[in-house]
Amino acid sequence: MKSDMQKATLQPDPPASVRLGWGGVLALDRTLLDLVLREQYLQALANLGSMDPINLEAYLDDGQRISVAIQGLVLGPPQVSFENATLMRQDLTLRMNILAGEYMRVVHLPGSPKRVVESFTITEAMGFRVEAPLSIRVGQPKGSRFTLLELDLASAVKFSTNLGPNDYSNTVLGLRLQESISYMRAYKRTYSLGHFVMDDYYPLSPEQFMVRTMAAPWGQSEDSPRHGDGAVLVFMKLGIDARPGVQPDPGIVYAYPIAEGATGVPGALILVADIEDLGAGDYRDVLKTFSLPTDFEFLPGLPNTGVDLVVPGNWRKRQQAVTVEPAFAKVVAGESIAFTADGATGPVQWSAVNLKRPAAIGSFSGASYSPRSASSFVEDQQMVLVTATSPEASGGGRSHALVMESARAVHVAPRVATWVQGEDPIALRASSVGSGPLVWTLVDAALLSEGEQRVQTLDEPIGKLEDKGDGRAIFTPSRPSGTGDFRVQRIRCTNQQTGESAEAAVVVIKWYAGLNVVPFHVAQALSVQPTPFTVMSKDFSQDLGSAMTWTVSGEGEFNGNVYMPPDNPEFPIAVVTAFDGKERTGYAIVEFSEGRQATAGLLSWEAIATFEVEAVGAPRCFANGWQQIEVRVTVAAANDHNHQPVKISDADMATLKFLNADSNNDLPFLAPMEEFLSSEASGDQGWAVNKEPNNIQRQAAVNSGSSTPLEARTHYFYLHSRSSGKIRVMASIQNTLTGITVTSRAIGEKGRLELTGQDVPPFAQRAYSFTRTRAIGDTSPSEGDEFAYVDKSTDNWLLEYVEREGRPIKFARLFISDNKSGVRWSWEPGSSSTPIKDDDFVSYTGFSFQSIDGGIYDRLLFDGRLYRMAKQRGYALPRLVEGEGPGAGELMITLNRDTGFVRESGLEDPAYRQALEKNLTFTLLDMEGNVHPLTFDFGVTAEEESRGISHRDLLKLSIR
Repeated sequence: MKSDMQKATLQPDPPASVRLGWGGVLALDRTLLDLVLREQYLQALANLGSMDPINLEAYLDDGQRISVAIQGLVLGPPQVSFENATLMRQDLTLRMNILAGEYMRVVHLPGSPKRVVESFTITEAMGFRVEAPLSIRVGQPKGSRFTLLELDLASAVKFSTNLGPNDYSNTVLGLRLQESISYMRAYKRTYSLGHFVMDDYYPLSPEQFMVRTMAAPWGQSEDSPRHGDGAVLVFMKLGIDARPGVQPDPGIVYAYPIAEGATGVPGALILVADIEDLGAGDYRDVLKTFSLPTDFEFLPGLPNTGVDLVVPGNWRKRQQAVTVEPAFAKVVAGESIAFTADGATGPVQWSAVNLKRPAAIGSFSGASYSPRSASSFVEDQQMVLVTATSPEASGGGRSHALVMESARAVHVAPRVATWVQGEDPIALRASSVGSGPLVWTLVDAALLSEGEQRVQTLDEPIGKLEDKGDGRAIFTPSRPSGTGDFRVQRIRCTNQQTGESAEAAVVVIKWYAGLNVVPFHVAQALSVQPTPFTVMSKDFSQDLGSAMTWTVSGEGEFNGNVYMPPDNPEFPIAVVTAFDGKERTGYAIVEFSEGRQATAGLLSWEAIATFEVEAVGAPRCFANGWQQIEVRVTVAAANDHNHQPVKISDADMATLKFLNADSNNDLPFLAPMEEFLSSEASGDQGWAVNKEPNNIQRQAAVNSGSSTPLEARTHYFYLHSRSSGKIRVMASIQNTLTGITVTSRAIGEKGRLELTGQDVPPFAQRAYSFTRTRAIGDTSPSEGDEFAYVDKSTDNWLLEYVEREGRPIKFARLFISDNKSGVRWSWEPGSSSTPIKDDDFVSYTGFSFQSIDGGIYDRLLFDGRLYRMAKQRGYALPRLVEGEGPGAGELMITLNRDTGFVRESGLEDPAYRQALEKNLTFTLLDMEGNVHPLTFDFGVTAEEESRGISHRDLLKLSIR
């Protein structure tokens, strides 16, 4: 690290400093960013904030005869890469593996309905992925107190993928993926690389930012095992700086700030060399307001002082932070996997939840997790979130891991294929969790019929199999002959070493369909549910289902137009047929999970029994954008058609949203880290929904308790208003497996909630309690005089509360957008006289603020620029409030009058003094969310001036 930075500082061409005129540079390495993104991904799964499963479809060519369709596509955690980063921009490359989904290749010949020619379950081992160049977004949203470093997937210009079999389909799939992500809520598609608190006003805190990305020298070669290494560089204007720095010039020679041999999770902080000489704090205070969205903290190494102060270091987990390892795991039914909870200091509680089917979870023995048996897998692959809870750890001590459960160790593709005479032979491929040769063999063939014997085993195979080795084979179906329209060949792939196996099924069909059966294919995930079928006209403008006769070749029964699946299917395929009573017939393929037997409690919900929306406190708030109404949503599913209880999944709960019950328009969700609804935000009648509570006091009410059904789930939301008046809201939820959407309005009056946005109250200047107390000062020879003959004094000006309707209201937050201290000398700004350069009679202010919840306690702070001015004059600023400081929810401004602080030292940029000679424009937020834009300025009345009080002696409060 030291040698790298010496190279930078020894460059003969300016700038000599790698800071480019900024107060500091923070380097966030790829290793850290990937860990941060990984943990955010797992937290989102646990907090109902993960990306929605995605459905995509793309044609393979312009003729639109063959397409690929992916249902329920699940993207893995983002990973970043910097091979294309240049320091001129803030771009990086984002990659995500595809963890799960159902892949179908669909043929759509002219004059014929769609037919799935192959389908299989996507696993991560298949190597499918998506990637996109992405620009880091840096800024402070209107509704946030944070400056955010974010990756918003919706801002990606172009997604690329290898999902399709050719470039044309991959291009279309990338466009469809981009479109799907853009429609997701902001909190589902956005990842944070860190954030700075902007209302904790330490003098060394960063105030403005420039972000650039840089490739590591060793990360640009494709042959390097560390290809793609690099860092995000955050250039920071600190509170001690008069102005921000500059952008890097094209062609600049810039040393990478992290050493190639750095171990652990490296990072670096580069600061102005004299930062510790200012008396404004320790260099570590620069990162006091910076946080990662996970439990990492920066552990600085030995600083190296040259033209810059270079601080190498490592990021590590905070003490008692819990981390589950492995964070991502794969396990096969019949096996188990052991987890550890690193950082836990006491007993650990382990739990698991299936993200799609809550009842389909395995069990823990200590810290080892075992899935259910393969016979209870509704799908070949299941996603289970494991959680470790350590009650003795800090912050609740919760951490998560994602487990991909497989019913069997061997995976085949396609799992199901259909074939009509004249089509190409079917290419089979397989992979296995364990080592060992994979061998394909024909099992048995069967004729599917509508008669009493639904599955008739055939004496001979219905095609030829050629094993190509390495898990690949070719099956060539024979020309259909004899009676029967649907024949199925089962083909098994076996790991010769382990004995594990999986099967593929090929359906040989005699004829092309003549009716548009909807759905035309039922995948594993849905085949366990009752499935309603219909027939659509050729142009899909009319529903013709009521005129059809429905039958099934294979297992299962029809109840009207609803297909009822078998409880324990013995064969992997059934074929649903529709007949219009004349000459046209259509069909659909139904897939079953291999070896499925136990399905009790595993069905997804078909109807909602309870869906209530109620305010936890009063159903009203001030329409100031800050105050919230806490709303509880309670939802429970009706029993399934077998009268078994059904629990709503996490995936379904994540679809909960609110609508205006009168207009049916969605209420928008606030983006991550937004605490209030900005007056500039658009929304349905000025309302918005937040997933998180803020610390503004909500209005209380006495609510009658309500009973919660046994299988019910509850979730809490927080609504904001910028519009006075009433609104009626309802909620909706979607079944992510079946696509069914239900609103709470259908349940009755408890499914609708009337909310009120109240007018924002006005505040007169007399409503503010603003008082002065002399803390220390010289003694005047004139009785009653505090200023005329007193050169040195400190007055504490206390803004204690604002009064509304006779009640004192304390303050929750303080916002300062400009100078944090005011400075005056004998010369009064704006007067006709000329200022005296060596005038050393000075008045300057500091402040102390304590939020009502204790989350912010600024004991005594001055503007950082005042510290640099004080250093140039050899003047020491006070460190503590003299006398009694402010209480919770109160602001204190200290007014210090002194000598020995000359107006112009000639050692600093005049911009420092000019910035501090302005009035104080502070904005306070009270505990009810009402905003108070105030100005504190130096000034006196004519009467006060007649008593020898000058313009720099007193503060005046006014409303902006």
